[in-house]
Amino acid sequence: MEIIQHVRKTDLARNTRQIIRKVQRGQTILIENHGQAEVAILDIVDYYILRALVAYCTHPPLLSRKGISKDDITGMEDPRSAYDLVLASYLAGRISPRSDFGIA
Repeated sequence: MEIIQHVRKTDLARNTRQIIRKVQRGQTILIENHGQAEVAILDIVDYYILRALVAYCTHPPLLSRKGISKDDITGMEDPRSAYDLVLASYLAGRISPRSDFGIA
């Protein structure tokens, strides 16, 4: 279960280092102003996954029918592109969690 912590904007300024450590350990932090959430701070992996999901839903890429290989992923310089490709391939049914980046 994901833990979400609510932090006041003033507490963020005072405890930035501790808050970032919590986020790096998987916690999501909602920054509030007068009791209203204004900003969410989340782990970079969660960000890449959410971004890849939005990219897939708004602009589905053309994917190879053969699936993807580990070499396809390790050859990418931009981690966001790697997440985009893996998540899109999974959602399109080109790979499965058990396929080890092979054909679904």
